[in-house]
Parts: sequence; C-alpha cells; structure tokens
Amino acid sequence: MTTDELRGMLDEYTPEQQMEIDAKAVIEGAKAIAGALSQISACQDRLPPLIATLQQATRLHISEDTISAIEKAGHDAGERAAAAFKQSVHAAIAEARRSVSQVSLPACIAFVLLFLLLSLAAFSGIVVYINLTVWHNPAVWRALWIAAVFFAFSVAMLALLRHMEWI
Repeated sequence: MTTDELRGMLDEYTPEQQMEIDAKAVIEGAKAIAGALSQISACQDRLPPLIATLQQATRLHISEDTISAIEKAGHDAGERAAAAFKQSVHAAIAEARRSVSQVSLPACIAFVLLFLLLSLAAFSGIVVYINLTVWHNPAVWRALWIAAVFFAFSVAMLALLRHMEWI
C-alpha cells in the first residue's frame, strides 16, 4: 500500500461511522427545528393583541361633513377644468375653421399683384393726363373707362375677400 492509499482510507468512514455522523446531523437539525417551532408558537400567542392594536392605529375616522366637503371640492374642480378645456377647445376649433376657409397667397405673389394694380393706376393717370392735354381721342377715353372698371372691380374683390376672411 502506498501513502496516498492510506491517507484515502483515513479520510473515508466506515458505513457504521457514516450512519452515526448522519444521525447526529439529523438530531441537531430536529433540535433546531423544535427550537424554531417553539419560538413561532410563542410569537403566535403575542400576535392577536398586536393585530388589534395595529387595526386600531390604522383606522381613519372622517366625519360626513368632511367627506361631503371633499366631494364638493372635487366636483367644483372638475367643473372648472371642464369649462376651461371646453373654452380652449372651442377657440381652437374656431381658429381651425377660419384657417381652413382662407386662401393662402405667398407674399411675393401678393406684392406682384399689388405692384401690377398700382402700375395700372399710374399708367391710367398718365394716359388721362396725355389725352386731356395732347390727343383728345375718344377711343382712349373708352379704354381708360375699361381700365377704371377693371381697377374698381379688383379693389372691390380684394375688399370682399378680406371681409370674408379668405385673405
């Protein structure tokens, strides 16, 4: 036999020795469980008075007046919030309806149209002056009347569109 085999035999227990060791571990475990069980039983006897004390401490007494005041305050706050929400929603809906009915013109196009309108008025003024002083032609007067009617119609249409909030 080698030294390692002898060491191995020393570390191993016989089946009887192993049973004794296991029996001692089981007995110690049973004693620990019995001690824990006795402590649990002792705590169970103290729980009912403690539960009653905790229930009494957590009980909340609110009078009927306080409950009705809280309900009324909540109802009033809800009504105020609903009124404010309704007002803002109606304003937003009115703004959306107004913006849907508008025709959006880019600024450059609006300025070009305004320039053309003013140029037509200036040209008509120059032609009137020249026809009064130099030409004295009735055909020019007819053309000027047509231009004046077009100018008046344009101004009237712009005023109508602005009145209807389309522009």
